[in-house]
Amino acid sequence: MTSCASCTSNIFVNDDHTATLTTNLCSVSYKTLQTYFGDPSDWINTILHDCIEVRAEQIYRKQLDKIILAGTLPTDITKRSIILSYVKDSDEYLEP
Repeated sequence: MTSCASCTSNIFVNDDHTATLTTNLCSVSYKTLQTYFGDPSDWINTILHDCIEVRAEQIYRKQLDKIILAGTLPTDITKRSIILSYVKDSDEYLEP
């Protein structure tokens, strides 16, 4: 069966290294979200947050292991700084 729902998204990276995400929903997609969820934006925010939180935790663990193995654990380190210091190797596979 052909899908009658569609959506697209665009991401714009801001100067402060944050990003703005815009999602465009067709009328069927919006109607469906509106029907099932009182406030579709709350549902979208929850989905994004939950997915990002899981991946951020994976990055944190990988980077913390690298830092500990290298013996370079700074005293003022935070979970946020560990995640932001992570650089993905080009041949590294991260499960989606």
